[in-house]
Amino acid sequence: MDKIRANGENAETPSEIRQRLAQQSNDTEGEGIAAIDRMVAHNEATLEVLNNENTGSPDGNKRHKFTREEVQAEIIKGIQGVAEAIVRSTEVLVNAQNSQTEQLVKAQSSHTEQLVKAQTSKLSMPATEIWTRVVELDLDPSKRKLAYSFLVRNPDMLEAVLGLPLEERKEYLMELI
Repeated sequence: MDKIRANGENAETPSEIRQRLAQQSNDTEGEGIAAIDRMVAHNEATLEVLNNENTGSPDGNKRHKFTREEVQAEIIKGIQGVAEAIVRSTEVLVNAQNSQTEQLVKAQSSHTEQLVKAQTSKLSMPATEIWTRVVELDLDPSKRKLAYSFLVRNPDMLEAVLGLPLEERKEYLMELI
């Protein structure tokens, strides 16, 4: 099979390029800039401009090179976008939480009102009458309010206490509270 040859000025096959590069690396060890100049001259390497100007690449393709200021501006824009999204989502969460809190407060106050009505409607006598009955039991003054509150909150227990003979009520009520 014949050797494949490249056409044109300074044309070389890949094996010839490897041979030449191996020989040059031995010959030009330490030359640095001279070796780079030689590779650029033989189109083996290309150099790009590394300054703040927007330039195209040596082969004519248009590639935009960003300056440090442009990169920073894009980063800042991105961070501001994220910050705005966080603020918007926080506002949505706060509004939702406030709405839920209002609903819970309404539901709780409605429930409390219903409980009070239910407790009051279950009482077999007015609250003032319950107080009179507690005082009649001759309880220690520090226990009267506790006994009264217990009987008002527990209408069934009020009925249980009132169902006992008068002499048993005091002892039974003290056991309950």
